Amino acid sequence: MPLQKKVVVATVNGRAYFRFTELLTKAGIKFESALPWDEKVMYADLLLTTREELPRNFKGRTLLYEELTDESILDRLLLFSRIKAEDVLLIGVDPGKNIGVACIYAGFLLWEGTFDDVEDVVSFLHRLLDLPVKYHIVRIGDGLPDMAERIASELSERLEKTDFIEIVDERGTTGGRKRSEKDVRAAYRIAVRKGREYG
Repeated sequence: MPLQKKVVVATVNGRAYFRFTELLTKAGIKFESALPWDEKVMYADLLLTTREELPRNFKGRTLLYEELTDESILDRLLLFSRIKAEDVLLIGVDPGKNIGVACIYAGFLLWEGTFDDVEDVVSFLHRLLDLPVKYHIVRIGDGLPDMAERIASELSERLEKTDFIEIVDERGTTGGRKRSEKDVRAAYRIAVRKGREYG
C-alpha cells in the first residue's frame, strides 16, 4: 500500500461525516476528525469536507462531499486518486469455477470478489473499463486456457486504444485457505504480474 498521507475529515454535516468515514474505513485508510476551523485542517495532505466548509486558503488536496456518487467503486477511485494520482488501472482475472477478480489503482485494492459466470465477469469488466482512468490493463490468468480465451475475446470487442489485455502465467499465484479467498488472492497476484499482450 502507498505511503500513508495525513487525511483529515472536517465537517459538521452529519451525513457527509458518515459517508466520508465509511468510505475511509472500508478502504483501510487512517484519518483524523476535526472541525472545519481547527488549525490542524490546514496541515492535511488530503481534506475531506463539504464545499461550503472548505477553508478558502487551504492549499492541499480535497475530496468534497458533493463529488461523491452512489457508486462505491467510483467513490473509492476518487478517494485513492486524491491520495496518489496515477494513469493506470490494473485488473486481474483468475478463471475457474469461481472466477476471481481484483482491481488495483495506485497500489490500493479498489475492488475484489468472485463470479460464477463468464458473462457476469465480462459485464463487470466493461464497467471497470469505463472508470475515468487513462489506461486500463486487464490481466487474465492462463490456468484454464479456453475460459481465458473466451473472456479475452469477448472483452476485446469493446476495447479503446488505451485499454490492454494480457494473458498471464498464473503459476504460483494461488494462496489463501478458503476457495473464494484463493481466487481473489490469485486475481490480485495476476493483476500485478506482467503478461503477454492478447490479440
